[in-house]
Amino acid sequence: MSHVQHHLYFHVVWATKLRAPTIIASVRPQVWAAIGGGVVAADGRVEAIGGVADHVHLLLRLPPTVTLASVIKRAKGASSHLIGQIHPELGFAWQEGYAAFSVEPAARSTLVDYIANQQAHHSSGSSRREWEIAGDNGTVGASPPQADFVVTAQEFIPGL
Repeated sequence: MSHVQHHLYFHVVWATKLRAPTIIASVRPQVWAAIGGGVVAADGRVEAIGGVADHVHLLLRLPPTVTLASVIKRAKGASSHLIGQIHPELGFAWQEGYAAFSVEPAARSTLVDYIANQQAHHSSGSSRREWEIAGDNGTVGASPPQADFVVTAQEFIPGL
């Protein structure tokens, strides 16, 4: 096939270890740049990066040949390394894991605005629960959506 069209957008949220407020305002631009550099180095494209002292939101676009896990590993690693070098006194670390959601292209601009205004949303209490990390365990939103049906691996792959 000579041409592939794709619009694979992902909203990814992750927190600092123990939700410690270690992404201090003075280093946020450098942290966002390091995250963005990690995404670009992994062949992704950053649409928006923002956050507050204890978590980050990232909207990115990926080609179908790149795994989200490899991009986030690189982005978290690059930013953690940077903060550790410029502010070792913070004892900075990310929590393990992240939450990721696919985003339809039509919702992109709404999410870009939301991410760009993280500080204001958190200050005014206008954060959207479905787009925020709810607890120390890294869960996002109030509760996971309920499935109408469940298919087990054994039902989907005969002989498993």
